[in-house]
Amino acid sequence: MMDYDKDGVLGKDDLRATFDWVGRPTTDKELNEMLSEADGPINLVNLLGMFAAHMSGDAYDDQTVKNAISSFDKKGKVDLELLRKRLTTEGDDPFNNDDLDTAYEALGVDDEGNVATSVLIEALCSGGGGE
Repeated sequence: MMDYDKDGVLGKDDLRATFDWVGRPTTDKELNEMLSEADGPINLVNLLGMFAAHMSGDAYDDQTVKNAISSFDKKGKVDLELLRKRLTTEGDDPFNNDDLDTAYEALGVDDEGNVATSVLIEALCSGGGGE
């Protein structure tokens, strides 16, 4: 949902469209500042790395994480095998399957390989998933 031009990288136009979608007006300055926080092109792996940095006290607030994860939502769930494919094949430092297996076990994956979007958000946000 965030990669509106479907090129595999989040750019300024993608960010603007995402902010428009959630009903939050944003300026070019804000968008440029967000893009400048990344070490390179923002693909899925880099985006999740930025979320991890937030969890350790860095740049992103919980609402940003919620909005990003919600963009992967399909009827209240996230397909973890699709997420696995992206996390293990993209970026400069892709995840390995063993680490993902461990993380997925803690999330309560259903029989179809999905996890509730709200559970994933709660796991990634420092303040939990509540508003």
